[in-house]
Amino acid sequence: GTAKCPVYPTELVFALDMSEDVTLAAFERMRAIVISLLRIIKLSESNCPTGARISIVSYNTNTRYLIRFSEFQRNNLLLEAVQKIPLERSSGRRNIGAAMRFIARNVFKRVRQGVLVRKVALFFTSGLSQDATSINTAVLEFGALDITPVVIAFNEVPNVRRAFSMDDTRRFQLLIWERQQDERLESITYCTLCYDKCKPDTNCEVTVPPPVMVNMDITYVMDSSGSIDSDEFERAKDFVSTMLDHFVITSEPRGSDEGARVALVQQAPQSFISNRSISPVNKEFDLITYSGKNLMKRHIQESVHQLEGPSAIGHALQWTIDNIFFKAPKPRQHRVIFTILGSKTSSWDRQKLREVALQAKCQGFIMFTLALGNNITSSELTELSSFPAEQHLVQLGRVLKLEMAYAQKFSRVFLNLLKRGMNSYPSQELQEECESLNRGDAQQQVAVLERIPFPEFGGIDGGGNVEELTESRVIEEITEATQEPVDVRQEEKYDFEEYFTEGNAEEAKLEEYGEAPEKNEENLKETVETGAAYANSDACTVDHDGGECQDYNLKWHYDKEQKVCSPFWYGGCGGNKNRFETQEECEALCIASS
Repeated sequence: GTAKCPVYPTELVFALDMSEDVTLAAFERMRAIVISLLRIIKLSESNCPTGARISIVSYNTNTRYLIRFSEFQRNNLLLEAVQKIPLERSSGRRNIGAAMRFIARNVFKRVRQGVLVRKVALFFTSGLSQDATSINTAVLEFGALDITPVVIAFNEVPNVRRAFSMDDTRRFQLLIWERQQDERLESITYCTLCYDKCKPDTNCEVTVPPPVMVNMDITYVMDSSGSIDSDEFERAKDFVSTMLDHFVITSEPRGSDEGARVALVQQAPQSFISNRSISPVNKEFDLITYSGKNLMKRHIQESVHQLEGPSAIGHALQWTIDNIFFKAPKPRQHRVIFTILGSKTSSWDRQKLREVALQAKCQGFIMFTLALGNNITSSELTELSSFPAEQHLVQLGRVLKLEMAYAQKFSRVFLNLLKRGMNSYPSQELQEECESLNRGDAQQQVAVLERIPFPEFGGIDGGGNVEELTESRVIEEITEATQEPVDVRQEEKYDFEEYFTEGNAEEAKLEEYGEAPEKNEENLKETVETGAAYANSDACTVDHDGGECQDYNLKWHYDKEQKVCSPFWYGGCGGNKNRFETQEECEALCIASS
C-alpha cells in the first residue's frame, strides 16, 4: 500500500507568485502542482500532532493570506478551495525574500508543539526576484527556525541559488522547471513532504552538516557587567562554549593558515570605573592561546566569572582590536568581533562606542551582535552590527533554552554566509563615512540610519492554544533587525522611526590605553557639570537617578510625590535632569512653578 504521508506532523505553506509578470498559464501550472501534492497528503483532522496542516499565501511586493492553517481539516474541501483561487492581476514586483521572511515570522508564528513537528514552505516563482539581501536573510532565519524551504522556479533564479548554497544540511531544495515536462514531483514528495528520517529514500541527500571550515579570527566580547543578570551571564558562557562545536578550530594557531582562531574577553572590571587608564577587559584567552576547542571549553567552564563592573563596550572594543587582533601573527581572511550584550553601555562610553565601531567597520571587521533581553538601545545595537543589520544581529527577548538554540543556529548559518562571501566589509552603505574617516575631515556628514523595529513581547494570553505555545514564544521573542518588513495584515504593522549617529573624524584616531587618562577625566568633569544645564520643566517630572559612577557628591532632587526638594548622593556621571546643585535652585524651578 501507499506509505503514510506525511510521516511526521507537518506544517506546510504554499506561496503562489502573483507578481506583475506572471501569466495565466504560469499561474495555472502553480495551482496544478499544489493540487497534485495535496492529493497525496493526509490532512490533520484535529490539533493532535498527526498529519499536515496547510496554509496558502500569494506574494509579489507584499504577501497576503489566502488560506490559514486552521481553516481546513478535510482534503476534499481544501482541494475545492484551491481550485477556486484566481490569479490576481497586480503591478507589484516580485520579492520572494520578503515573502520568505513574512512566512517565517507570521505564518509559522502559530504551529503545533512537538519535537517531531516539521515546518515546510514551498515557493513558486515565475522569474527573477528584486532583492538578494532579503533572500540571504530569509535563509538565515529559515535555518535558525528549522524551516525547510523548497523553491520551484519556472526560470533560472541565481539569487536564490546563491543564497541556498549557504545551507549545508541539504534540506533546502531549488527546482528549475522551465517546461511542464521538467516537473518531477517525486523529488519533493520523497525528500521533503513524505521524508522519513528513520528510513530515508536513497535519492535524498539530507545530512548532518560537519563543522564549518571558515578562515577567520573571531573574538567573543562578553558583557560581564553588574547590569547583566547572572542567569543571562551563564547562558552567554554556554553559548560561546556551544558555538565552538560549529566551526573548525585550527590546531596550529601560530602557524597554520587554515581554520579559525578564537579569543574571549570580558568587559569590564570593577576598577575601570575609577581608573580609566587600566585595561577595560579581562582577557580570558587570545587568538593563539589554545589549539583546540576542549581547552577553550574547560577555561570557559572553570575560569570565567562575572566581573560585575561597569558596561564599557566602546573601550572594550578598542582594546580588543589593538591588543587581540592587531598583535596576533598571520591574520586570517575574516576578522570577526562577536559581541554578547545584556545591558546598554555606560553614558561615558557612548561616544567611544560610536567612534570605535565606525572605525572597526571601515577597517573591514565583521561585527556580529547577540543581545540578551530588551535593555539595550537600538542605536547601540546598530552601531555594534555590520550591514545589513538583520544578518548581523539577533536580539532575544528572554534567555531560555529555545531562544538560545535559535541564536546558535542563526550564528552557524551566518558562518556559511561569511564563508561564501555574500557581503562586503565595509559595506557600500558606509563608503562615504569611511572615506571621510580616512581623510580626517573636521566634520563628518551625519548618517541617517533606519531604526530597527523591535516588537515587544507581551506573552501568550490566557486563551492561547497549548499546542502553539512553544514555537509562538520563540518567534515572538526573537526580534532580529528587519530591513524590509512586509506590511500585509493590519495587525502586523511595523513602526519605523529614524535616528541619527554622529561620527567625529577629529577623534577617529583611537587613543591607546594608559595614555589618555587626562582626556577621560575631562570628559567625566564635563558630564558632572551638565547638571545646571538640565534646568527645565522636565526635571520636575522624572524620578531622580543616582547615575552610573561612584564619585559621589551631594545634589538635590525634586520629589514629585512629597512635593519637596530633597538631598541625594550623585555618582558623577549619567543620571537625568532631576538634579540640582542647591535646594534653592530646585525649589525655584519645581515648587515655584507648580
